[in-house]
Amino acid sequence: MPVTTAGTEVENFIEFDLEKQGYNVETQVPAAGINQDWSRIDIVLVDDHHFDGEAISLKYQDVAGTAEEKVLYEAESLSLMCDSNDYLMGTIVLCGTGWSPVKYNWFLNEYKPPQNVRIISYDEFVQEYITE
Repeated sequence: MPVTTAGTEVENFIEFDLEKQGYNVETQVPAAGINQDWSRIDIVLVDDHHFDGEAISLKYQDVAGTAEEKVLYEAESLSLMCDSNDYLMGTIVLCGTGWSPVKYNWFLNEYKPPQNVRIISYDEFVQEYITE
């Protein structure tokens, strides 16, 4: 995980690493979610040859705060954004070290998000997308 104090820095770091791996990356993509006027997807991976796209939402929590409360809402909204843009799936990535252990474990192992959304840790994301 990059040393940072802002979610935007994490997004830039991940975008750079994905592009180094050859992914076609679009950031802050407008999409019709729960808030149709201003919903945006942090990162969309587009590969016209293999699939229609994957929407990636980064939830950064460095200290105790409100990101934990936003994950459930984000799962529902990301599902709607995937449906409205024909993305095959949405992935919520839990970034940072400020998550409470109980909620972090619950999001990763017990919570059942909408069928077209999954929640993974930053380490899982790196292992799946970035590690060569």
